[in-house]
Amino acid sequence: MAVATSDPSLATRTRSVLVRRAGAFALDAAFALFVALVFAIPDVAKERFFGAGLLLGGLYLLLRDGLPIGFLRGRSIGKRLLWLLPIRLGGATMDLATSARRNWSVALVFLFPGLANLAFGYRQVVLAGNIGVNDALLSVFAVLLVVEAALVLVDPVARRIGDRVADTRVIEG
Repeated sequence: MAVATSDPSLATRTRSVLVRRAGAFALDAAFALFVALVFAIPDVAKERFFGAGLLLGGLYLLLRDGLPIGFLRGRSIGKRLLWLLPIRLGGATMDLATSARRNWSVALVFLFPGLANLAFGYRQVVLAGNIGVNDALLSVFAVLLVVEAALVLVDPVARRIGDRVADTRVIEG
């Protein structure tokens, strides 16, 4: 059964849903950062392993809505805690591939700096002046996150770039 995009029961622009969606993202980002910081604890791992933590955090952000973990039921930890549900417009259940298509833009914030840390270590290669690889990448991806957030606010059904690419929406649930 296909889910109609004009179905009024799927309205996602209410203030409550927008606030919960922002909260769910904050919870998911905090979890990903926690994973990354576990690898940065002094005397536990070498500096480059912080990059491994960033990669693991980025993988969580990338695959979070399709993880085959029973209690999550096709949603991230943040969405589960705040009663939100990502759905595929065709009616199929969320899977890892759909989650990756949906969350690639958000996961880049962790994945590319993680790769840079693994390749170059915590002390980054300086690109120009005092701007390091991580600084440059984070600036680019911060702009992408702002665009994503703006789309959620201005789109009639609160779909961001990732939702358009993966043909998904976030609803109450």
